[in-house]
Amino acid sequence: MTAPMKRSDRLAQTLRQLVGNSIDIRGVAVISLDGLVIAAHLPSEMDQLRVGAVAASILNLSGRSVVQLARGEFQQTLIQGTEGNVILTYAGKNATFVALTERGINLGMAFLEAREGAQRVAEVLS
Repeated sequence: MTAPMKRSDRLAQTLRQLVGNSIDIRGVAVISLDGLVIAAHLPSEMDQLRVGAVAASILNLSGRSVVQLARGEFQQTLIQGTEGNVILTYAGKNATFVALTERGINLGMAFLEAREGAQRVAEVLS
């Protein structure tokens, strides 16, 4: 009989599979609402602590922005840069899912993969 996988191992496996199976997503991270990295599968040149801190700041500003502009509840944020994109969305009530993409990708597919990835992460975390 095999012992069940720990939640941290299941989460790491989920992130590896997301990046491995995606054409568009090059890195992912799961961040607590206060910016702590819960798990990540990022390109080697990325600093996980920086990703967590920046993601928490973006999430905070995005959430306040939709309230201030009467746009309902926050769902996701896209930031486009010259070298790629950052997509943030909730992964359950207490975590944020961050997806990093290259530039020039199919954004519709990247959004779909990010939403599905966030849902899978939320299931692992619940």
